[in-house]
Amino acid sequence: MLQINYNVLRQKPPMANKRPEYYSTTLEKGLRILNLFDEDHSHWSQKEIAEVMGMNTISVCRLVNTFVEMGSLSKEGKTRQLQQRCI
Repeated sequence: MLQINYNVLRQKPPMANKRPEYYSTTLEKGLRILNLFDEDHSHWSQKEIAEVMGMNTISVCRLVNTFVEMGSLSKEGKTRQLQQRCI
């Protein structure tokens, strides 16, 4: 079973101090959320994402809801667990 090193996910990317002027940190966070989903970790709650990413739940909620509206993620019924959709 694949193990995720969650500390790596919380680290800033290697170029964090050398970012171009027009770099979007919000987009970076969103893409890092999408990268959480893989074969061994196909379902996440918003709370789990916030904990793993070291982000507040409101920010995660906004990003996740955007991905749901765009069709990149879906929420499962009563559990509201998130899963990545095939694009």
